[in-house]
Amino acid sequence: MRVFHTSRAQESVSHPRVSRWRGNAWVALLATAAIVVLVNWIGGALYFRLDLTGDKRYTLGRSTKSTLRSLRNPLYVKCYLGGDLPLDFIRLRQGVEELLEEYRVASGYRVEFQLVDPSTADSEQARQAQQAEFMRMGLQPVSVHEQGQDGAVTERIVFPALQLGYAGQTATIQCYRPNIQLSVPEAISLSLQGLEYELTAAIDRLTQQEKPSVALIHGHGELQGIEIADWRASLAKSYQLLDVDSLARVGMLDECAFALIANPLSPFTEREKLVLDQYLVQGGSLLLALSPIQVSEDSLQQGSETLAYPRDLNLDDLLFKQGIRMANALVQDARCALLPVNTAMQGQAAQFTPLPWVYYPLLEPAENLLVTRNLNPIYSRFPSPLELTAGGSGQVRSVLLHSTERCRAVATPRLVSLAEIGDRTIFTHLSSARIPVAVAVEGKFTSLFAHRPVKAIAGGQAFDFQPQGEGGRLVVVADGSIVKNGVRIRGGKRFPLPLGFDRYTQQTFGNREFLDNLALYLGRRDDLLELRGRTLTLRLLDGATIALHRIRWQLVNMLVPTLLLLALGGILAAVRWVRFRKFGA
Repeated sequence: MRVFHTSRAQESVSHPRVSRWRGNAWVALLATAAIVVLVNWIGGALYFRLDLTGDKRYTLGRSTKSTLRSLRNPLYVKCYLGGDLPLDFIRLRQGVEELLEEYRVASGYRVEFQLVDPSTADSEQARQAQQAEFMRMGLQPVSVHEQGQDGAVTERIVFPALQLGYAGQTATIQCYRPNIQLSVPEAISLSLQGLEYELTAAIDRLTQQEKPSVALIHGHGELQGIEIADWRASLAKSYQLLDVDSLARVGMLDECAFALIANPLSPFTEREKLVLDQYLVQGGSLLLALSPIQVSEDSLQQGSETLAYPRDLNLDDLLFKQGIRMANALVQDARCALLPVNTAMQGQAAQFTPLPWVYYPLLEPAENLLVTRNLNPIYSRFPSPLELTAGGSGQVRSVLLHSTERCRAVATPRLVSLAEIGDRTIFTHLSSARIPVAVAVEGKFTSLFAHRPVKAIAGGQAFDFQPQGEGGRLVVVADGSIVKNGVRIRGGKRFPLPLGFDRYTQQTFGNREFLDNLALYLGRRDDLLELRGRTLTLRLLDGATIALHRIRWQLVNMLVPTLLLLALGGILAAVRWVRFRKFGA
């Protein structure tokens, strides 16, 4: 009886401890649930994210946040990267989704997006019709060659594009741009780096209440019509284009965001120079794409040679006043585009072979400037050297485009002959410092007409002459063809080719992007330029190492999580066993 009584006493003593432990467990559970609910409520009310990456790749720019805050209606985004994709483009899709999610949150959930699979057609005929419809919508296909494990190479058509819809308007942007200097993984990383800029610029265009105007100046044989159709179409997305046939009145350009003169052939009058001079002095922006040397490419193709000689545009003094000198020379460069030449023997059928043509340099963009950062090489034809001289104080001058180090400037007049293509000794003479071909000047401008009878030059016009002023921006490119697109003839009709497209190599160079950036710079959209200039660090995996250790890493990925889970389960079971044994003692 005493033993039984002692056991009952011990059992009665243990009950309060077990009850107290169970009560504490319920309190802890309820407290944890309350804390979780409270944290979720605070997180929903005070939403924030921490970007711990070194290059702040998950932090939206100021201009992006400002643009998203200005949205008054829902913005719908379709991403045509759905379905089965090559591995590299899966990474592109993930990057696009992450960025769109950031946009959705920053916009107050006014941005909605969806993935679209562009390869849902069930027959070859339906697939071709579907692709034609996508291209009609402005989606540009990309051909991707994928190598399987058996070594076979297959070609796939991918539409890496986004279609935006806002308030009844639509816009399309490419989220992948091939780069002739980079591999596909590197080009994808570079495309993701510039995607925020492309997307924000497209949203900015869709939300514009009124487009600023851009003056396209004519009257001197400038490029127009289909020859400049591609960049006109690009400018028309953000600007109202004004064709100006005559620079007849001082002040007529004052309301324009910037003015463009594309490859003039005849000289400017003193009155026209006065109009440009006062526009710059009073804070205007001007782009001059000039060809200082006259070279007839038609004569070159027909007769195999032509005379290159200086062209008088009567702009030398205006440019020299602002610290820019154009040389009467042509640039030759070992890094150049191709020109098709008949290489057949005499008496045989014509056989055209593309060969390097040193007069078509592939110009290098400056890497330290927002306007030219991360651009493909620029396709040029017969460019001339530019020199930055000692101009007035208060100016900032920059070289935008230059040749490579294997180059030289040849004086004119000179005979340009296709026979030079076969002369390999030319390349032995190409050794010089880099030659500037495009420059920018901004800041304080002093008038060329400060001590001249401006009223007489202006034809008696009454205007407020300014001898000096600040805020102007001037860009000079010593190659007028840089804004000229090619033309394709099909079915008796002429169609413009993309700007910078080389039909012989089927490559697209950076001409369009360069000019679009110049439009932002001259149009004072420095916020978008700053966004475009962001640089992200490329952290790419070593493909050879991955292939070599493929099985090892697959086993690690499968076994390590399983072993960790089993170990954690064993530890928890041991803890529970020790705890219940303690309370049961």
